[in-house]
Amino acid sequence: MTTSRDAAPSLNYIPGFDGLRGIAVLAVILHHFGVPGLRGGFVGVDVFFVLSGFLITRILQSRFAKEHRVPFADFYTRRARRILPAFWSMLAMLTVVVLLDPRFVSPDTFFHSAGIAFVFLTQWQIMMDDLPGPLIHLWSLGWEENFYLVWPLLVALAGRKNGWRALRIGATTAVIGLAAIRFVGHWWGISPWRWLGAFAYFRVDAIILGCALALFTSPSVASTRRRPWSEAVAFAALAVLIATFTVPNKNFFWGGGFTVVSLCTCVIANHLRRREPSSIATLLELSPLRWTGLISYGLYLWHFPVNWWMLQRGLTPPLTALLSFVTSYAIAALSYYTLEAFFRRMPRRAVAAHPATNPPAV
Repeated sequence: MTTSRDAAPSLNYIPGFDGLRGIAVLAVILHHFGVPGLRGGFVGVDVFFVLSGFLITRILQSRFAKEHRVPFADFYTRRARRILPAFWSMLAMLTVVVLLDPRFVSPDTFFHSAGIAFVFLTQWQIMMDDLPGPLIHLWSLGWEENFYLVWPLLVALAGRKNGWRALRIGATTAVIGLAAIRFVGHWWGISPWRWLGAFAYFRVDAIILGCALALFTSPSVASTRRRPWSEAVAFAALAVLIATFTVPNKNFFWGGGFTVVSLCTCVIANHLRRREPSSIATLLELSPLRWTGLISYGLYLWHFPVNWWMLQRGLTPPLTALLSFVTSYAIAALSYYTLEAFFRRMPRRAVAAHPATNPPAV
């Protein structure tokens, strides 16, 4: 997961991205907590994918423009400092819980799944019909990290060989192709689980669509000019996006709804990236949404195992959801302001020779 604060100062911080991320993570966790009316909330993950693809590509473009290369060591070091401390601390804490409370999950199941999650391969475990219990939600983090092992190499190659046009065509083809595979796999009964179909099943095209948005647009400077038509289109996209969170029929998503969610996110992101005055920017910059977006990485990591544990306490569903919600927020905030804050500060000292990028935030 990547936040707009991961971007270089030349790209400027886009607070509306954190607000949009806040809406997305709320949709996901409330869906997992069984809150009525949010049967489609799981597609908040697709919003994360699009924003992450856009921001990572912007970072890589910015660094290449300044240095005429992609600084791989710096890039991967920053990704590791952003992702690994909170991730590994969660696995460590859950290990303690498993040892102290065997009811949480079978130790054999947990340690098998944790070993796979440790190297970001949960998505492949799921593809093999081996469900990883309270760690099943880590499939999305696995896809992101796997993708970002490859994407910087492609960006560097495109920059050195003047192949930006080829990269744009390739990204566009991948988005259309994966969406088509998912559509055909659903309506014609062709299993999307195996090999190339797995990329479609897990909506990797949403990440690539975010990358394509960055490739097809130029970095924008803050504008004081208000464009009512752009604001209206972005509001419509936000309304459609939020409406999809309530769709109970998964046929909608497999039949094209995932692509609708990703496109709506692109429309909103394209409007926000211009940083022009607008009502939608004001809405998404509300402090509660922005703060939720800032701690969204920790929220996503912790909400599922916390809820898994709460479900075994024999409490009523509403009380289980409420306690899971409060506990997840508390742990995520603690992680953000202590563990993650410590590692966010480290890059300033470690890579002072490269002031083009800011320490990450989600």
